[in-house]
Amino acid sequence: KPSRGRVSLGPDFAEAVLGLAVEHVVTRTVRDSAAMLDAVHGAAVGDPYIIVLPSRSYLEEVSSPPGNLKIAFTTTGWDGSKSDAACIEAVEETAKLLELLGHQVEEAAPQFDFELLLNAAVPAWTGWVAGAVEMARALLGREPSEDKLEATSWACYQHGLNKVSGLDVLNSLAVFNQTNRAVGAFMQEYDVILTPTLHAPPVELG
Repeated sequence: KPSRGRVSLGPDFAEAVLGLAVEHVVTRTVRDSAAMLDAVHGAAVGDPYIIVLPSRSYLEEVSSPPGNLKIAFTTTGWDGSKSDAACIEAVEETAKLLELLGHQVEEAAPQFDFELLLNAAVPAWTGWVAGAVEMARALLGREPSEDKLEATSWACYQHGLNKVSGLDVLNSLAVFNQTNRAVGAFMQEYDVILTPTLHAPPVELG
């Protein structure tokens, strides 16, 4: 999953502006992902924004020593909740290993209003879902219905269609911008932030 803007989203303006999706591929190795990213990264004509091009290929980056990195780590959720003990242990063991490899590691995390961000995501996401469903309606000539969509998708479609205004979406974009700047400022001080992959271990199937 590359950074938003690293690969063009093409004509889907809503996805590109709202930053609700990223495009890449599923591969078996980081090297394969890097090679594919070399082939497809970059902006297309008319994209709403672009990001700085890499100084060397991603394939070269994979095999290049990173030098001594400044790494932040946290095991606390953005909402202040604590992670499962197993997840905390995994992060702490990784942090110790990174220190042994010569990196500077310290406990730190960006500060932003998670509840505000969470609430802002609702109109942005459901508004986008409504737009996507309406686009599918136009392309396929089929009426969306509860029996044709998953329950969550149908609920998001209904919410976006009937309860979200243009002002709601603009307010969401303002919160996204505020959050981006807070996290961006934090990442000026660190090269990497290490967190649990999940808040708790996966639930066993069956």
